Amino acid sequence: MARTPMMEQYLSIKSRHPGMILFFRVGDFYETFYEDAKIAASELNIVLTARGREGDEEIPLAGVPYHSIDNYISRLIKRNYKVAICDQLEDAKDAKGTVVERDVTRIITPGTITESNFLDETSNNYLASIHYENNIFGFSYIDVSTTDFFVSQYSGEDAATELFNEIFRVSPVEILLCEELYLNADFTSRLQKLFDNKITINQFENEYPQKTDDAIPLLTSQFQVATLEGFGINRESFSQSVVAAAAIILYLKQTQKNSISHIKKITPLKQKSYMHLDSQSRLSLDIVPSLFNVLNFTKTAMGARLLRNFIETPLCDVQQIQWRQIIVSEFYGEFKLRRETFEILSGIYDIERILSRVSMRTCNPRDIAALKKSLSCIKSLAKLFTGSAPGMNISSYFSNIADFSELIGLIDRAVNDDPPVSSKDGGIIKLGFDEKLDEIIKIALGGKEWLLNLEQREQKRTGVKSLKVKYNRVFGYYIELTKANLDSIPADYIRKQTLVGAERFYTPELKEMESQILNADDNRKKMEFEIFQKILDSVMAESENIYNAAKIVATIDVLAGFAECASKYNYCRPEITVGEEIEITEGRHPVVENKMNYMGFISNDTRIGGANSHVQLITGPNMAGKSTYIRQVALIVLMAQAGSFVPARAAKIGICDRIFTRIGASDNLGAGQSTFMVEMIETANILNNATSKSLIILDEIGRGTSTYDGLAIAYAVIEYILSAAGKLAEGSRTLFATHYHELTALDKNFTKIQNLNVAISESENGIVFLHKILNGPAAKSYGIHVAKIAGLPDTVINRANDILATLEESDTQNNISKIIKSAGRRKKIIDENQLDLFEAPKPAPCPEIPEEIKQLISRLKQININEITPMGAINTLNEIIASIGDKK
Repeated sequence: MARTPMMEQYLSIKSRHPGMILFFRVGDFYETFYEDAKIAASELNIVLTARGREGDEEIPLAGVPYHSIDNYISRLIKRNYKVAICDQLEDAKDAKGTVVERDVTRIITPGTITESNFLDETSNNYLASIHYENNIFGFSYIDVSTTDFFVSQYSGEDAATELFNEIFRVSPVEILLCEELYLNADFTSRLQKLFDNKITINQFENEYPQKTDDAIPLLTSQFQVATLEGFGINRESFSQSVVAAAAIILYLKQTQKNSISHIKKITPLKQKSYMHLDSQSRLSLDIVPSLFNVLNFTKTAMGARLLRNFIETPLCDVQQIQWRQIIVSEFYGEFKLRRETFEILSGIYDIERILSRVSMRTCNPRDIAALKKSLSCIKSLAKLFTGSAPGMNISSYFSNIADFSELIGLIDRAVNDDPPVSSKDGGIIKLGFDEKLDEIIKIALGGKEWLLNLEQREQKRTGVKSLKVKYNRVFGYYIELTKANLDSIPADYIRKQTLVGAERFYTPELKEMESQILNADDNRKKMEFEIFQKILDSVMAESENIYNAAKIVATIDVLAGFAECASKYNYCRPEITVGEEIEITEGRHPVVENKMNYMGFISNDTRIGGANSHVQLITGPNMAGKSTYIRQVALIVLMAQAGSFVPARAAKIGICDRIFTRIGASDNLGAGQSTFMVEMIETANILNNATSKSLIILDEIGRGTSTYDGLAIAYAVIEYILSAAGKLAEGSRTLFATHYHELTALDKNFTKIQNLNVAISESENGIVFLHKILNGPAAKSYGIHVAKIAGLPDTVINRANDILATLEESDTQNNISKIIKSAGRRKKIIDENQLDLFEAPKPAPCPEIPEEIKQLISRLKQININEITPMGAINTLNEIIASIGDKK
């Protein structure tokens, strides 16, 4: 069967958008066909039907109503599909050809969405790009919905590791790769595993820039500047990252089909400006969501996103931190000002994302009404700070916001207070704003009143009260009568359509009025849409000032929230220095304290770095609070450098360039890494990258292997940190929680180490954890007591106590034999070849190696393991075995 013109049109458009689900507008529906229809039906739980046949098979079809398309797109985007929207570019009645003109008006991908109902308002939605050349990684990422646009660059031995840590922090939903990386299976596989295959990876097309010289002009053209140096970007330091950024701009132009002129600047991220947190540290400290939830007192979506940014990228610049502290202090000291600020902030919508939709013309009239309310609230904030905070830093900072009175007045005069969602259905513009529009509206409204009078008049004339005057898009206006009342129709009724239970008619009078009403209604919608577009132009003329206002409002929101948090939870303002000391008086864990409802949490002091010890070795029982203590120090440092007050009575924090953690037991079996291997990889990362300005948190190093191996590794790690090796200079500030009591002897050899223990109270009824950190090493681990609390059977607990007593009393050479004897086992099961508890077995005599095996070993040594595939290895082994014969 020959394809229809419409299906030919569909296939032509679909061929230009491979890998995307194409929603094809047909009347009041968006239709999908072929494989797209099968995917849509499965993912969206809609009916799969068929339209015509192609050969012997039906063409799969699945459609959704046009007015609910956003809900369906949202569900597909969350499943990482790309969607192309194909609209009708002309009205069906105006079509000149055999088929209505259609084309793709927008491509929606996970990283390019701007609609608020698609996005999490508390977090950014980043599209990222990676370029690689000359052993340099260029990284760029943007949130199209807020225009936050960044670049960074990585080179050297640790470049790949640093890049992946940054990707983990940013958590992009879509990534563009240069061709070299796309074809690198190891890199692509590692990237996909990091995000559990939830992102889209795209290979650059030919037009994507590959060189710095091609990328820079593209970016300067986008930002309408002569050079990127005004943004702090020079070609030497950002040679590859500008290529990645240019790829993003081109990708957006390809997908959005609209202006992206709202993207006007780009920010370089310089590593020395921010504290470095690798992926493991972020997970171990549970920054998001746990710490975020404790600190989040923000009232706006913009503030919530900025708070997340503050705690994920703490500052290393003392002056910037202190500026944040000053604003927090002013809010902290003014309860009334704080309350009034929060009340006004609660009325501010997500200005950043509204403005992005305005620029891309995907906004609706309600967005503009929300923008007007938000700008009015900003005006109220300016008035509040001027009147209530004269001379304060808050007031001077907020004075940088422009006056939006003119724009507020324009929107107020033009747009209805409760406008419709659609910008094409009329009802947007207020009466009195435009004289020509008012005249058209009067005709349209007068016509509808005339129709109502006509219905009442015809009911009276025919005597049929069920008579209705109706309208639909196909038949226009008509008079409908049930078939039971057909005997009552007047002579001037002209039949228009016959239904099963009714007949539809028109009169010459109705036909004439229909033309006036429909023309007036269409003209009204068209004129209102044109006026609305002019209002959007006026908004965009103020876009730079509005974005600046949004950033200031978000900052005020976060810092006022810090003050509220400090007031509610009794936090103090920390002193920030360029030194290496961390001195905390009565510090508390912000998250644990919060979960305990701020009742009964035991505070602890910390003195480390500078004139104090550089390494603190904390011993004590499980569950006593060692891990809580070392984590709380890290979180207090992080909060302080984010500009927040901290959970302590007093604190003095020397800037930390990095926080490293090695906590807990986990494996990565997919990568062939055991629990102990993961532990050692994380430890190696710390020792290779920590500096004298870093803070290291270690919890149970070396527990994944034998006692002696683990103890030796733990000892060597501490010794390395204390011995001023590598980048560590005088040694990183380190908190090391351990059950290796033997390590406590290190203080006899090193002056910069301090033994601490967690206090317990011991009695006949058991022990009580006091959660207090004291000087000196712990005497015991009390592991059996913890096992008892966990619910192990009494038989196991009693037996464990017997074995522990035996081990503590006996000589290590006879440990196992004594334990077995105490169990009543007389059979001798330990002979001279068995492994003693603490002594390596004596090697058994080695038999003579056959000549054939020597040949096999010799041949195997000649194989280059880096140049052979698994199947090649099997074939080679078979050849070797065959050549030396089938020998045992």
